[in-house]
Amino acid sequence: MSSRKDIYDRKATSVSRGKTIQRIMDRQHASGMIPGTELVLAERPDGSIAEAVLAFHGEWVEPKQVTTRRAYERSLAFFVRDLAANGPAPTEALAALSRDRLVEHLDWRLANGLHDPGELQRAALHLTRLCEWIGGHRGVDLDADRAWMRAQAAGRIDAAPPAFHVATSADELRDTSGDADALGTSD
Repeated sequence: MSSRKDIYDRKATSVSRGKTIQRIMDRQHASGMIPGTELVLAERPDGSIAEAVLAFHGEWVEPKQVTTRRAYERSLAFFVRDLAANGPAPTEALAALSRDRLVEHLDWRLANGLHDPGELQRAALHLTRLCEWIGGHRGVDLDADRAWMRAQAAGRIDAAPPAFHVATSADELRDTSGDADALGTSD
């Protein structure tokens, strides 16, 4: 077998580069599906929040590389599950969604123990991109620009409890005993 060289005539570090990502993608869930939202997004009337989220997922998220795609799918899944539990329902019209509801979602994340600073920042960005897409493709302006959402996330990060590895006392740590029930999962 001949050794492959890069453009600088160095030995390649891997002969499977590029194939690994395809193998990962081949084992993923079906196209057009956001894991964990099957029941929440089962009904999606035209012009509804659910329809717009799935259209955004199909057009904008699915073509992304696996890491980016998974991050968006996680954000979208938590968002629609929050909407299903606390309203407006994903089956409602896009006009029922507001930028204040996006901020309430950040608060919901904190209330459910999802207070990692990076995760909150990503969720804010992902929701902003969803809103930009909705504005451009569905004509509904939610007025949630990136700078505003970034400021909302920053305010919540400042108020969030410290991560367990930087807490200085046990009373700074969050009680995690009810997390599985709150997120609808089992142990």
